[in-house]
Amino acid sequence: AMRAQGTKISFDPNVRTEHLTNPTKSKECFDIIHSVLSITSIFEPGMDELLLITGEKDVDAAVKKCFENESLEILMLKMGSKGTRVFTRDGKVTDQGLFTVTSKDPTGAGDTSDAAFLCSLLEGRSIEESSKRAAAAGAINVMAFGPMEGRISPENIDRMIAGTFTA
Repeated sequence: AMRAQGTKISFDPNVRTEHLTNPTKSKECFDIIHSVLSITSIFEPGMDELLLITGEKDVDAAVKKCFENESLEILMLKMGSKGTRVFTRDGKVTDQGLFTVTSKDPTGAGDTSDAAFLCSLLEGRSIEESSKRAAAAGAINVMAFGPMEGRISPENIDRMIAGTFTA
């Protein structure tokens, strides 16, 4: 019913290895993850999560497996210090590096990046521009201590991209 209304679901699994490898919990965790993934349009896993969830050994195989889900349109793979790689259903791959900043606390950077990426897509921006804005928001986030204390705003994202943002 939601899909008929045009609803799309984004999913950052935020799973912990210990949940997926715990013999008493792992089946339940995998079942929940796979049921959500089956209706996901935008998937935003980290590298370890992607491989764990798919059971694959390499990224290409894992990404291919994810796109077996007909709902999936975009997969934004978060690769830590290597930035992100965004895959689309039509086979396009977009790499986005990180902005060089002095990091005070990485807490919340992934969630901040997810939010900026989604907001940018909703504003009608391209995958490339949305990826860059996500990286800029994540950079602003890590410059402050705490998960949501960075001065993140559309204007400050523009400044980070232009190289004029100061903490």
